[in-house]
Amino acid sequence: MRLIARFRVRSMMAIVVVVALGFGLAFEWKNRADRVNLLRKSATLLRDASIHRMRALECQNASKRKLLYRPAERVKPWAADGVRGLPPVNGFRSWDEEMENHCYWGDRFYDQADGWDQKLSAIESRLLLP
Repeated sequence: MRLIARFRVRSMMAIVVVVALGFGLAFEWKNRADRVNLLRKSATLLRDASIHRMRALECQNASKRKLLYRPAERVKPWAADGVRGLPPVNGFRSWDEEMENHCYWGDRFYDQADGWDQKLSAIESRLLLP
């Protein structure tokens, strides 16, 4: 009789261990998927921010050289880059106006990427395995 009771307790312990490992594994997979997703979003935001900063420097350089601003030609780099932060409907009137827009979007994307980095550190602290 005592052998049967011991078998039941050990069986229950084995079942609890398997269930706990299953939950731990499921949460680990979820956290890893969230981490990968945040890393992709952060990389995209940093890429977009760097492109906007590069375009702002181009505009600043053209403004210093007193080049003529041609709005139709400036639409092509926007389309080629594929970054977020669309130009206004009426377009820009000068190099300085476009430079301000690029600086605004670059700063905004850098700030948003910093927010994702904070979320990323919170997720990495919950990971069980390195």
